[in-house]
Amino acid sequence: MESWCGLPPFRLLAHFRRQEGAPADTSQTGFGGTAMPDVTIPTPRGLMPAYLALPATPGPAPSVVILHDVGGMCNDHRNQADWLAEAGFLGLAIDLYYKGGALLCLRGVIRDLIARSGPAFDDVEACRSWLGAHPNCNGNMGVMGFCMGAGFTLLLVSGHGLSATSINYGGKLPNDLDEFLEAACPVVASYGGLAHWEQGIADQLQETLQRALAPYDVKECPDAGHSFMNRRQHFWFKLLRSAGIGYNEPATLDAHRRIAAFFHSHLDGSMRTGRANKVACAAVSGRSNELSLCSCP
Repeated sequence: MESWCGLPPFRLLAHFRRQEGAPADTSQTGFGGTAMPDVTIPTPRGLMPAYLALPATPGPAPSVVILHDVGGMCNDHRNQADWLAEAGFLGLAIDLYYKGGALLCLRGVIRDLIARSGPAFDDVEACRSWLGAHPNCNGNMGVMGFCMGAGFTLLLVSGHGLSATSINYGGKLPNDLDEFLEAACPVVASYGGLAHWEQGIADQLQETLQRALAPYDVKECPDAGHSFMNRRQHFWFKLLRSAGIGYNEPATLDAHRRIAAFFHSHLDGSMRTGRANKVACAAVSGRSNELSLCSCP
């Protein structure tokens, strides 16, 4: 059996046993935007610490809740909020393990994902409600996830009132995908072609979204592996490169441009012009001549 991040459960548990003794992740990527102090969000189970990044330009802006990978909250997760803020979004990086850390919470999150309901879904909904009530939110909401968080994001694509979602290497797709995505919101997704368990998933997801008539931008990145957008500094993460797992900067910059353009086209109050989308994406990559846009309406 495979987990929602595409790795066998026994490998996930070994991953976290190693992580408990690993040094703190101190990675920084230097993205812009306005970083806020860590915020506290009320949930049905208590208070969740989270990280909020705001666009440098004041005024209403679209908002994105960010779901972390199996590693949990770290500076790399906060950096995802930072680059989204630089691109013009409110980015809220939340902590799905806030009730006790990865070893105590991972099983519960996986259990909820399998059941497609439960406390983890209630926590995400509470974070969405909190962010939607922020005075800088324009009322349009998206969710972006990585690894396990991408599998979670897939489960929010239909029937959860989202305007767009970003799925980044979320592992195997459910067997009832056609039925599940029948009412899908717009989806931008990226998978690493070097990770053998992700090969072909992008094609399968794209074909299903086509049948559902849902807007999409789905891509398998041939020169990147799993977790190619995550720049964790733990030594064990670097050792996983031999298994097709690791950061890839060119693929990351390409994914940032695609996500920013797609989110702006579906989360802004009104459709942006192509030039405005290029300017927003250029803030992330430093280039405005290599934009990749969704090919669907």
